Order: sequence, then structure tokens, then C-alpha cells
Amino acid sequence: MFELIPFNRNKYFKTISPLPRECLFPILYHLKNDKRTLHSCLFVCRFWFQETVRVLWSQPFKLLYTCKKKPCNCSSEKRRNQAANLLLVYLSCLMHKYKDKFFNEEPTIELPPLPLFNYIECLQNVDLNELYSSIDDWTKSYHVTRYRKPNIIKFIKRIRRDIWIDQESIDYAIFIKFLARSTFRNGIFSRYNENFYNYSFRDLLVHNMIKTFMTQCPKLVQISIEQRNFYTRKSNEYFCSSFSKEKAFRLDYYNFPTEDYESLNYYSVVEPCLHKLTELICTTKRRKANLLLSLSKFTHNIKFMAITISYQRNLSGDDVVRTYEQQKVENEAYCLATLIESQKGLCNLRLHVCSEGLSTIMVALKTQINSLKSLSFINVKFLGYEILSYLISLKKLQQLEFISSNFKDEPNEIIPIFINSSFPCLTELNFNGSYITNEILEIFLKFSYPNLKTLNIGKRCHQENSTQIFLSESREIINQIPILYPTLKNLKLYLYPDEIFQILTIFSCNKFEMITLTGSKKKSSYTIRIFKELETMNNFHLTNLKRLIFEGSILDVNPHYLEIFLNKCRFMKLDTFEIIDSKNFSNEHLKVIMKCLKDVIRKLVLRTKNSLSHNLIKKASKIFDIDYQKSSLKK
Repeated sequence: MFELIPFNRNKYFKTISPLPRECLFPILYHLKNDKRTLHSCLFVCRFWFQETVRVLWSQPFKLLYTCKKKPCNCSSEKRRNQAANLLLVYLSCLMHKYKDKFFNEEPTIELPPLPLFNYIECLQNVDLNELYSSIDDWTKSYHVTRYRKPNIIKFIKRIRRDIWIDQESIDYAIFIKFLARSTFRNGIFSRYNENFYNYSFRDLLVHNMIKTFMTQCPKLVQISIEQRNFYTRKSNEYFCSSFSKEKAFRLDYYNFPTEDYESLNYYSVVEPCLHKLTELICTTKRRKANLLLSLSKFTHNIKFMAITISYQRNLSGDDVVRTYEQQKVENEAYCLATLIESQKGLCNLRLHVCSEGLSTIMVALKTQINSLKSLSFINVKFLGYEILSYLISLKKLQQLEFISSNFKDEPNEIIPIFINSSFPCLTELNFNGSYITNEILEIFLKFSYPNLKTLNIGKRCHQENSTQIFLSESREIINQIPILYPTLKNLKLYLYPDEIFQILTIFSCNKFEMITLTGSKKKSSYTIRIFKELETMNNFHLTNLKRLIFEGSILDVNPHYLEIFLNKCRFMKLDTFEIIDSKNFSNEHLKVIMKCLKDVIRKLVLRTKNSLSHNLIKKASKIFDIDYQKSSLKK
């Protein structure tokens, strides 16, 4: 009854043509922070393997020290062995590249296996703190022998304060000394030549690896020395917490040593290969003047720059120490100004702290008036209105930020000059967490032109014995916002108790797409007054509102008032509703949201101090796309 038919594989499985590299590489690069997915891509085919290797090795140190959970379950032993593997691959590549010269000096040394790729050329992003941490991990590794092939075994036999090297195996230490002699001047090598087998081995290896990356990585686009990993890691990426279990680890003060910044100035024959460098992130408090000055000689295409200019410690009382530290900080500011002036088209500058030398840096920014699009000041203290005079020439600014900064009210003659200026291209103005006077705020608002789309008004400060004047001016400014900026889409507003009536002006405007209302994180009775005033409105006119955010104590009200407010939100085109840093949000509040916004919103974001019922969260997840985390608020 049945006839056995031979199986024809070509008939049923046609050969699938591979994606062209121009399509595949952007897809893989989008997954560059996902180690698990990239590891799976290695086994698809040979072509995918080659392209995935390029992505994996573009930022290997970040992948080594990044975890998705905090705290993570990584062990120090595993982390150290992975660091040893990573560095030995790089050294193997270098040994094969310089094998002819190296064997002329050391003919008895055995070579390791040739790596499949020249992994050094794949590197695009390197954080020097992570590099230093990996080298420090390698020199502390007790069990390298278990993960080495027979011809790379027993590199480190015992390490505490000294290093014992087995001369019968591959001696990477001799190769590292060879690299130092051949590529650095005598000034840097003499520091390590006398007492080589102590900590100097680690520091010399740091110099050699930095030299290697700077001179042999044609695709290097980012160099970073971060203090808090704010720029190099996303919100769901954490620095490996196994470090915090080690007593000797302190993120900024026990990592990358100061003198290693000088390595760029000690190259002898080969100049740094930094012509493609576009991002420089240096938020460490350690001295960086030599690094900034040397980069100004070799790098001219930086687009994004985040720099901290700060004292290394808090100074009090000692005038001699303060004078010495002040000169160091002013020198750093001068070197940063030199680096800025050497760039062909700087687009984004984020300046942290800037304890001294702000005027020097701002004068240097005048050389970038045709390219600078974004300027941010973080934790900067401004004296008077001097900063306004430097901003006059930056006509093409699109984003201006003053984050957690402070304006001291010292009137002078700068304001009349500034009144005649304007920012015709400015679309985002951000005073998040900053204390500003109403006078300065009014100046920026009046001369930002009507095409402003995002406005974040921070905490307005006022002088003593002028409370009534401050409040009347503040209320007037808030009332003018919808009139001055007809194209404004996103608004964040910090409300004071006496500004409650101004919220009615905001909710009567129909053009906003995102509104964030924030207040003190401490419980306050004025939030009830806010919702009582909103209750008097028939309906909200925010017909285009897509995202509504309440921060701090704004939403710490009785569930009854919340229900009245949310019932008025039914007529909005609301997509996302967020509650951030709320101390008194409870299960009853969540039940009200589930009842009133069941068919209104798509996503609900909750960051609360109180723990919510797991069963209630599970029910809410069937209604909304819910993002819930218990936040740890400072008292």
C-alpha cells in the first residue's frame, strides 16, 4: 500500500541566502550589550560568527564587568579568570605581531597559539578604569593554570605582594618589558626597571595595554574614565557587585592611578591612532590635565565630551593647600579649553562641577559656535549672571541644561547685554533639580523663541524677606508658559504650596503631550488642596496628553481624591501614567487606578516606598503593561 520515496533534501530545504553584512551588522550591533543573545548568534553559521565576534570584542571590558541584576551572583574567582583569559588573548595577538623583533632578543621564548582574529582591531569602546580592574584581577588570580592550554600554563604561581614567574612556560612578563622598551621613552620604563616583580608589573602592563589600544585600534571611538558609570551603562545595567565584597575596592580612588594618564605623552615612534575618536568621558575627580593636553595633539573629531573639573577632596582652613589645589584645578580647566579649541566640530559638552576655570572653558567654546548643539552644566555653582554673557554667542544651541546647579543672586551689569540676545534654535531648556532665581528664569524663557518643545523648571530660590515678591513673580511666570510657547510639548514643573492655582492653567491647555508634576518627597498637606482645586474643573483640556507623571509627595492623597482626578482623565488620550518616589502610595490607590484607567492607559509605572500586594500587581499586569519597583527613598 505504501511506496517508499527517497528523500530529496534540496527539494524541501532550499538554501537561504545570507543577509548582507550591511544589514546583519546593525542588527547585531543593536544587541551589543546582550552577552547571552550574542553568544547564541556565534553558532548560526560562519558568516554570523565573524560578524558577532566584531560586536562582542568592540567593548569586552564593559561586558566583563556588567551584570543585569544588583546584586549579582558573580564570584571573584570567576571574574578574575575571565579577566585573565581576555588579557592573554590580547597579549597573544601582540606576540604574533611582534614575533620577529621579539625573537631577536628572546629566541628561547615559546609562542602561544595564533588567535582566530586580530581582536585588538575590533575594539571601539574602552574604559580605562575597567582596563585597570581587569589587569588587577589578572595579577590577583590564583587559578589561571586550570584555564590555560599546556603551552600557556603556570604564568602566575603565587601572588600576594610579589609575583613568581615560571621561566619554563611562556613568559609574558619578558614580552611586556620588550613592548615597553620598544615603544616608550626611557622616562616611563625606568620607573619599573628597578623593582619589576612587585606592583610595578601591573602598572607597566596598564601602560602597555593603553599604548596598544591607542595606537592599534583604528575603530576606537570612545574613551572613558567614569566615576559612577553614568554614561557607559544603561539603567538596567550594573557594575559587577562582586567588587563591593572586596575591602580594597573603591570605585574612583583605588582604581586607575593618576600617573598612568601620562602614557599618551610617552610614545616614541608610533603616534596614537585616535583620528576616529568621537566620545570622551572623563568624570573621575583624579587629575587629568596631562591626558586632556595630550589628546588635544592627536584627537580632533570629538563630538561628545563629558568632563569633571573638581577638587580631589574637600578643602577647609588650610590656605596653602587650597592655593596649591586651586592651581591644579585651573590647569585642568586650561587643558580642557585647549582640547575644546582643537576640535573640528564639538556637538555636545557636559560639564560637571567645574570648581575653577569656568570662564576659560566658556571662552574656548566660542570656537565651536557653528557646531555646538547641546550644553549641560551638572552640579555647577554660578556666581551672579556672568555665565549669561558667555551664552550669547552660542546661537545654534538646541539643548541647554542646568542640572542640580545653583545660581547665586549677585546682580551686575550683564543683564542689559543679555536682554538683546536670543536662542533661535533652542528646543529644550532644563533646570532639573537646580535652584534659580525668577529673574534668571524669566530671562531664559523670554529669549528662547517660541519653538521651545521641552521645558523643565527646577526649584526656584528666593532671597530672605522677599517671599511675597518671589511668589507673585513665580506665579506670573507659570501663567505665561502656555502663551509664550505655543509649540511646547513636554513640561516638568516643581510646585510650591502657594502655586496651587497655577496648576489649573497647566491643565486647561490642550497642547501638552507629557506633563511631570513634582514636589517635596516629604509628606505635605498642600497636595490635598491641589486635588480639591482640580475637582472644581469640569473636564481637563489636555486632549493630546500621552504621558502623565507625578513625583514626590504630589500624589500622597486620599484614594477618594485620586479617584475624582482619574475620572477626569478618561477624556484624555493618555498612554502612560507614572508615579515616582511616592511614600504613601498603597494598595487602595492601585485599586483606584485599575478601576478608573482600565480602558484608558496602556502602561503603568510605579516607584513606591511601600510594598504592594503581589496578587494585586498580578491582576494589574493583566490590565496594563505594568512596571513596578519598590524604591529606596532617603529619609
